[in-house]
Amino acid sequence: MMFLMQKITAHMPQKLRTHLPQLMRVALCFLCGAMLVLAMPPYNMWPVAFLAYSLFFFLFAQDHAKPFLYGFAFGFGAFFFGLIWIGNALLVDGNPYRWAYPLAILALPLLLSTFPAIACALGKRYFGGDIRELFFGFVSLLSLSEILRGTVFTGFPWNVPAYIWAGHDPVSTAIQASLAIGGTAFLSTLTIFWCTSPALLFISRISKSHRFIITGISILIFGMLAICAARILPDHNMLTAKQNTVVKVVQPNIKQEDKWRRDKMRYNLDKLIALSRSDTPPNSKNSISQHTTLIIWPETALTSHALQSNYATSALREMLSSYDNAYLITGMMRVDEDSNGTQRYYNSIAALNRRADIVALYNKSHLVPFGEYIPFQDMIPLETVTSFSGFEKGDGNHVITFTDDKTGDPVSFAGLVCYEVIFPSALRTDFAQTPQPSFIVNVTNDAWYGDSAGPPQHLAKAKFRAIEYGRPLFRSANTGISAIINSDGRIMDTAPLNSTETITADLAALETRQTIYATAGGAFSLFILFCGFILSFLFNRLRDE
Repeated sequence: MMFLMQKITAHMPQKLRTHLPQLMRVALCFLCGAMLVLAMPPYNMWPVAFLAYSLFFFLFAQDHAKPFLYGFAFGFGAFFFGLIWIGNALLVDGNPYRWAYPLAILALPLLLSTFPAIACALGKRYFGGDIRELFFGFVSLLSLSEILRGTVFTGFPWNVPAYIWAGHDPVSTAIQASLAIGGTAFLSTLTIFWCTSPALLFISRISKSHRFIITGISILIFGMLAICAARILPDHNMLTAKQNTVVKVVQPNIKQEDKWRRDKMRYNLDKLIALSRSDTPPNSKNSISQHTTLIIWPETALTSHALQSNYATSALREMLSSYDNAYLITGMMRVDEDSNGTQRYYNSIAALNRRADIVALYNKSHLVPFGEYIPFQDMIPLETVTSFSGFEKGDGNHVITFTDDKTGDPVSFAGLVCYEVIFPSALRTDFAQTPQPSFIVNVTNDAWYGDSAGPPQHLAKAKFRAIEYGRPLFRSANTGISAIINSDGRIMDTAPLNSTETITADLAALETRQTIYATAGGAFSLFILFCGFILSFLFNRLRDE
């Protein structure tokens, strides 16, 4: 191999031969980022992350030149291969922006790659004098860059390092429990620390004792969480009014190209009605119709215009009347008209009683840039990817509450529409209110992304929200992966991608937990970042002395 490389490089210009080792290092950094995708859903090969992060840090630490380029190459490898499925939204039949596919799969990864690039550049600039100092500075800055990636420019915290542990194996399941302590940012910092520390075993510029001390601390923390995290917080059932409540999640599997066709509207509604209707008459023995039934439909399953038609309201009333006591919780595209006659569109979650009246409402407050609105639309005269002029932003997350007419009990839940579920802090305001929500509803439509990595990655985000806030989560997708998730992240039942079915759970059987994260938010993640920076500065002072 060496002989072959010498033969190849012998005929290269001198300048190219000089830069070839660095180009190879950059290519290896890109490869490390690409490997990281295998650790994420749907592959969940978390050991690969230890190889990817350790090799990247080894390359980064050994070369003081071009740290920004190294970080950028690593980020681009991870984001390009991890997010390439996003371009599928432009390939849906009838979409006028198919021509923008190459731009879509390149622009977002290029933008996101600047976050690890800046972190690496700052790490070398301020913590590059000592390898111990660089290690803790690298971990802290890269963790901080992930927090900023999920915050600035409305944020996009997709596939942050914590999702390496989204699998169902025993190690991942135990590690996930730490989300209840400090949330996704906390686990991301620990993950970068764990996955990078093996590199120290192969770097000669650090004493053997320090190599093993830092790696030992990493293994100790990893082992403690893996063994004990699931037992740190006791189960604490907070619900008083969930008895005899059955939740029915509906996945209609309507093709995206058929969803808004006028000649398909009635067919789509009939399909939802047929899937939702009770199989047994009201008041019959041993049937779920004797319970309060909450039926959950996916994102924009209904429109406010449909509720004005006699056919739709009659069909909804007939379906709800097939139960002894039932409510429909549905995604809805709503149109409001103000006093000036201006129409405003909202992507909402609505709760309907058996008369098909709206009894509770939530308007999506974190919209998708270029999908649901165009940033700076006065300067960028485009329609959204959905060929729609744009939605209005809601007034923020809040607990969705209505009173059960039959039992008199309040029904309180948190609502997340599609994209909102990727934001760990989205429900902080809900859990600061009294009463707190008893469960979480996530309505979505992943039909845009086809059979790709997108839907299982989206499901992982929902799973993490259930653990962080200690509440069962019910996820209804037009298609994607609908799911019933327990408060400890166990997926109790799913409707697989591209399937037409319903899944059902007894709400009383799903535990709830009071979590530290729901109370304290990101305090633990900020604390562990602070500790990382302090250790960097301490090693800096020790070096100077």
